[in-house]
Amino acid sequence: MSHKVMIFDVSAARKSEYEKMEVSGESQQAIWDVIQTLQDNGIDIGEKAATILTLRNQIKQRNL
Repeated sequence: MSHKVMIFDVSAARKSEYEKMEVSGESQQAIWDVIQTLQDNGIDIGEKAATILTLRNQIKQRNL
């Protein structure tokens, strides 16, 4: 009787899937959507994040 042993590295599989989200920009978009929501609700997101958020919103307004 033959037995196959399959080794599956969960960490490597997750890393691969996470990298796909980075390439598509999906994860970055989700993070900035949350940051926008925090700011919209009056939470101080810090000067650096506010600057980047402003720049991102300007780019969106230019339809880029």
